[in-house]
Amino acid sequence: MGPKGRKLPTGSPSDGSGSATFSSEHVALNAVSNALFYLDKEVKDWKIARPAGLSECFSGNCADLVESRYAHASAAYVLRNLHGFRRLFQGCSSDGQGIGFDDWLVAVGAEDLANAMIEALDEAERNIADISPSLEAVLVSDPDRIAAAHAKVKGLTDLLKADFITMLDLELPITTASDND
Repeated sequence: MGPKGRKLPTGSPSDGSGSATFSSEHVALNAVSNALFYLDKEVKDWKIARPAGLSECFSGNCADLVESRYAHASAAYVLRNLHGFRRLFQGCSSDGQGIGFDDWLVAVGAEDLANAMIEALDEAERNIADISPSLEAVLVSDPDRIAAAHAKVKGLTDLLKADFITMLDLELPITTASDND
């Protein structure tokens, strides 16, 4: 059985028995869900907000805090992080098929939330993909675009930290539990 006693999506392992690492399927699911939170702290907060001066850098010019200061590939790296999130959330095959957390949400009756998260992810990817020629250049020429990109990623992570965790009866990772944004 899946979260809250619901039927598992087809293709899911039945339980954690036989695992030396996880005592139950739910414990394993919780551990895997922690990987989704890379998007919150590392991507939203560290890779976007800090260089944009939206958090932890209030001097006005924090562009030197970008991930890829010399290669000017920071936006491409953020986009890859969003693609990785999608593969875990929607399934690891290239077309988003396969078992993902969206299937778990559907299994517990939260299809609307699954769709809202996919839509928020689509918007975040589009917004980051439109940052050109580079995050580093746009931080200087049009910082409002970076703030808008941050807001799109935050929209997704807000759903992740509240509704997603609640619907699947999961625990917030320790690094996120005290975060109040």
